[in-house]
Amino acid sequence: MCYRATPHAMAEFIPTLERLVNDAVRAARGRALTLKEIQRALGPAGRRKSEVRQAVRALAARGALAPRGGNRWAPPGGGARRFEALLRITARGGRLCDPESGASLAEVRPEDLHLALDGDRVLAEARGAPSRRAGRAPTALVIQVLERRSETLTGRLQRGPYHAVVIPDDPRIPWNIRISDFGGLSPETGRRVAVRLDPWSPRAAMPSGALTEDLGAADDPAARRRALMRRHALEPEFPEDARDQSRRAPRAPRERDAAERLDLRAQAAFTIDPEDARDFDDAVHLRRLPDGGWELDVHIADVSHFVPPDSAIDREARARGNTVYLVEEAVLMLPAELTRDVCSLQPERDRLCHTARIHIGPDGTPRRHETFASVIRSRARLTYDAVQAVLSGDDSPDVPPAVRAPLREMHALARRLRARRLDAGALDIVTPEVRFVRDAQGAVCDIALRGCDEAYQLIEEFMLLANQAVALTLSAAGVPALYRIHEEPEEEQWSAMEAELAELGLILRERTRERINALLRGIRDPRRRSAASLAVLRNLKRARYSSHRSAHFGLAMEHYTHFTSPIRRYPDLIVHRQLKALEAGARPPYGAAELARIAAHCSARERAADEAEAESVAEARVAFFAARLRAGEIGPYAAVITGRTPRGPLVELTDSLQRGLLIETPPHHGRRRGRRPGRDVEYRLGDPLLVELARVDERRRWVDFRPATREGAATAARRDRDKTTG
Repeated sequence: MCYRATPHAMAEFIPTLERLVNDAVRAARGRALTLKEIQRALGPAGRRKSEVRQAVRALAARGALAPRGGNRWAPPGGGARRFEALLRITARGGRLCDPESGASLAEVRPEDLHLALDGDRVLAEARGAPSRRAGRAPTALVIQVLERRSETLTGRLQRGPYHAVVIPDDPRIPWNIRISDFGGLSPETGRRVAVRLDPWSPRAAMPSGALTEDLGAADDPAARRRALMRRHALEPEFPEDARDQSRRAPRAPRERDAAERLDLRAQAAFTIDPEDARDFDDAVHLRRLPDGGWELDVHIADVSHFVPPDSAIDREARARGNTVYLVEEAVLMLPAELTRDVCSLQPERDRLCHTARIHIGPDGTPRRHETFASVIRSRARLTYDAVQAVLSGDDSPDVPPAVRAPLREMHALARRLRARRLDAGALDIVTPEVRFVRDAQGAVCDIALRGCDEAYQLIEEFMLLANQAVALTLSAAGVPALYRIHEEPEEEQWSAMEAELAELGLILRERTRERINALLRGIRDPRRRSAASLAVLRNLKRARYSSHRSAHFGLAMEHYTHFTSPIRRYPDLIVHRQLKALEAGARPPYGAAELARIAAHCSARERAADEAEAESVAEARVAFFAARLRAGEIGPYAAVITGRTPRGPLVELTDSLQRGLLIETPPHHGRRRGRRPGRDVEYRLGDPLLVELARVDERRRWVDFRPATREGAATAARRDRDKTTG
């Protein structure tokens, strides 16, 4: 297929010019720069000198830059050190983090927050010299809010004799919001409302804002969902021009489009997805070669064929960045007509794809790869549960007989690929996930861990291989690309990881991936290994998108990108366009400067999506346990000690991953001792125990537990015996 790159206008992406200028000056490591040098340091993204001068003056006005003679500029030196950071509210005040890596920079006392909210980008000022005491982070105070994480908050309205306030839904916001303007609304006390924040003011006694919407009764689940959408600026509906364009897309490939592609419709490819999936963007096919090796085809929905650059759909997809998967619904990146019909690789339907073909040796070593446009017809839509049954030795009726042998062959190959990847140093950490089980009426009746590990790993290994192959292809050709990078932990993160592991009685003797893997593999108790894995995960940097290729620490790969999910991730769509241009011998549609802006924007949108998804799970999980408590179903539940606070140990339920405080335990230094009838119990990190529900606060999303009674423990033992005997 001939793909012609055409020039098109792109909307500005974060970071702003001020952020680019600030980064350029700080990259000079103390050397003062002239305006011309700053302009040159911006590279291909350089702006006119007048724009750079305006950005420098704005930064200087808020203390982020300081003049240095000869019209040179540098970070403020001498006196108090100022820096930009991302604020995270904690139980002890706040923590300032690096906006890109997430690494902790300083702590903030509650009185020094100055009305900054969780997720705000702030200008901070260091307080004195860093503490020399082990484990003590430097402190700072917030002097200005540069950018709010969100201009809209939600909460419950409370009217007083002098003014009305909104009690925020987000428990990380320590202040009520005073209503400065009702906006023509007159909701009753206790209603859930949305409020748009007024501009930050250093002289305000409390945050203020204007009401924008009455969301409904506070205990209405629909109002709770709407509130979450407003807080995270999620919009399920698409603009009319984007909907019109998606409705005009052909529901089946046109013959002229299929004729320009490699025809693989006779191939017995199939998809593997969760039970509740409605969009299928990848299919796989494996062929054994005469030399004992394999030919693996990873077919990815060709979204770029239906979404031209800078079209109405593309502009909206770019703004969204990704699909957001909430507990009760998905906020799509692309209109439903494309996501679930036109682009989705539905069984027995011709579909346009972009294929990565990888040739693999008998020992599981990739030998060569190629990419090309294709047309396929999936033969089956398989679920992880059905595939896991086949891999476990059962002939599931949900898997066609013709597919079972290829599945087992894929499983054997995936195990070799995984072993080879781990031998190369990739981190061997499995992040547990939960699924919400619903009854016939759609209500959540249980929360359970996601199973089917082997089925998930099968697809994961094949997708990793395809992503790596595409990254190698673009890098070798010198085509600008979006890479998925994961940087090594900073010194502070390594130290925190070592300290948390030491609390579990584990010593990390070397700061390497290999030593982390060896340490985790040596833990036989799965509950203790889970606690250790969390200690590692909490102290890793976030993976992010970048226009510059860099190693992926977690995967131990030098070349890696995202190619396999263009239906739900905008970076994948960009990679498809760059790859198509390379295959057609055309000029790539995006240059390095533009890709840098897209990378920063998509990384920010991914962080926002992760926060929304985590909040959705937290709300749904706490609501589930609140209903259990009201019904008198207090447990017992199997749990494990995962942390410590001044108020007592923290526990995590092993089935639902719900965390909470273990109450009825008096504070002691070092280990915690729980008060139990007739005896004392010593609690250590990683220890298993049985707990019961004690208290649930839905607004603050708190769940408190207490040690199970003897009667509760006996009930749990009978339940386990019943499961064992069927």
